[in-house]
Amino acid sequence: MNIVILGPFGYGSLADEVVLAGLLKRLSSKTRGAATESERQPKHNITTLSLDSKKTKTINGVEAVHLTNPDNIVKTPSAWEALSQAQLFIVASGGVLSEQGKTPARVWLGAIEHARRIGVKTAVVGVGAIKIAEPRER
Repeated sequence: MNIVILGPFGYGSLADEVVLAGLLKRLSSKTRGAATESERQPKHNITTLSLDSKKTKTINGVEAVHLTNPDNIVKTPSAWEALSQAQLFIVASGGVLSEQGKTPARVWLGAIEHARRIGVKTAVVGVGAIKIAEPRER
């Protein structure tokens, strides 16, 4: 399965990087009890979208695409291509969806909506949410 993971990776937040590492460990685990090498191959092809793709790739050992801002997913050809080939799109973060902060809720939820519109299954992992008062952000 092709999986694309988006989150605030490469921004320097240890919490976000820990959530990514845990998710990758779970998704990348090899088949248990496999008898042959071919049966022990990774379960999924995983691509992360990261502010610092080189660092994310080096640290986590997965394909990483440079994305300067989560709002640019449809404007960045390599990110859009990865998403268009995905069977699952995950938004993952150690943070909270809100109307405040560097990246507001509408940006993260907009990325999910883009994936859904092209028929990609979606999931949210390790993300909190608080009440959002601003109607535009809801």
